[in-house]
Amino acid sequence: MSRLHRRIHSAAVASWVISAGWAFVGIFILWMLGYDRHPEVKKLKPWVPLSPFVTSFGVFNYPTGFFQYVESGMVRVHIDDIDHLAPSAVCLKRGKSLQSLALVCATGWKNGPGFPITSADGQAIYPPRADPKLLVGARSHLYGQFRGLAHVPVATQTPHHESQFPSNLARFMVPLDRLQDRSIVFLGRVETPHTAILAQAQALWGVAYLGGQIKLGEPHERCRYDEPAGQCNALLCLEWESNLQGEFCRMMAPPGRTKRKPQLLLDALLYVDVLLADLGLDSRQSGNCLFLEMFHRYGPRDYRGLVDEWKDRH
Repeated sequence: MSRLHRRIHSAAVASWVISAGWAFVGIFILWMLGYDRHPEVKKLKPWVPLSPFVTSFGVFNYPTGFFQYVESGMVRVHIDDIDHLAPSAVCLKRGKSLQSLALVCATGWKNGPGFPITSADGQAIYPPRADPKLLVGARSHLYGQFRGLAHVPVATQTPHHESQFPSNLARFMVPLDRLQDRSIVFLGRVETPHTAILAQAQALWGVAYLGGQIKLGEPHERCRYDEPAGQCNALLCLEWESNLQGEFCRMMAPPGRTKRKPQLLLDALLYVDVLLADLGLDSRQSGNCLFLEMFHRYGPRDYRGLVDEWKDRH
């Protein structure tokens, strides 16, 4: 994070401005979508502010409005938990019984690989072990840097099986305790609407890392991170940075959702910049024009040719 970003986010006035900006956008979106126009549609209104939802944004791109099915009574909304199932009925905890011929459960998925991943000595590689003291320090540091984190809504309900992603994955891909092995990379462990851009960058980074063409956390590498005061060891700095990034994503996860993956929206391109910097590629895909760099909207087409550029340089 640059010094300008630190000053903006750590200042009380700037934090209030950022929070007010998100609040205005949230109120405008709710008004524009018309959640309050019908009592049944109002049940679908989000319970928490807009800002923590990150990658949970939805876009109405149908020729007809989805809410019309709720307004007409074709779709009925019930906010409750299922208590048990009965013949041709779903019984809710509050005592109501819904007549039904079928029940479709959208229950999510298991976090992590579907098979155990162990090293040659039998130790588990995933999820990697984290240092609790380092996580506590990272969380304390983040509260000092980002005042807005203190106001992130708390979940009203806790999932039955909370499964959190590990904090100590370098670049959200490599277990820190296996960094020097160059034997395993976890791709796709980031949830983002910019899937096409991140998939290409992560795949290229993973191949380069496994091939020994990325010097990440090497003893002779110059430390590029200044968070841990007085530390000069690149591996320690990388561990600190990885835990900071992981804890930040965990703290910003939407309330009520299991924190299965790091989620990136507005900061997704910054993550891609980090990966490209590791690869020695120029992150400014809009060229060297400062105006375009500040106001140009990045899309998948701006990252065409990254693989060929990498092959030409290596």
